[in-house]
Amino acid sequence: AGYAVGASVDYVTDDYAFGFWVGDAGSSDSYEYLFAYTGIEGVTAKYIYADDPGYETDNFWVSYETGDLTLAFETTETEAAGITTVDTDMFLAYLAMGDAGLTVRYSDGEWGGDDFEKFTISPSYAFSDAVFGLIEYSDEELDGVEITSTAVEVLYTF
Repeated sequence: AGYAVGASVDYVTDDYAFGFWVGDAGSSDSYEYLFAYTGIEGVTAKYIYADDPGYETDNFWVSYETGDLTLAFETTETEAAGITTVDTDMFLAYLAMGDAGLTVRYSDGEWGGDDFEKFTISPSYAFSDAVFGLIEYSDEELDGVEITSTAVEVLYTF
């Protein structure tokens, strides 16, 4: 992924959000459109459409938060110039336990014409108001090839 230079305009209320972004993608412009609905307590639903000279993406996200538990579903379909369609679904559960948290994600779909499946588990901890850390373990299979990966992330905000 590269960086893009652009500008956005957003309109946000208690129940809805609308957004528009335009960016410089070399010889042509890149556009993204967002619609979000938050009118039901605990529910967030978003639709994003991206139109770039090299790809088009449709993304839909819905989440439900109740107490310390967040459940989410995301589906993404991308058609990119020069490669076949990427079509993935992701399910997520996050449980907050005071300063600690646990995220579990499962993704499934098709990536460049090959079957794709990924399972991730990620415990996290807020060390302070400014320092947050997590460990992530993923087991992934793409076209019959299995990949295991781990990551450690520490965020410092000021």
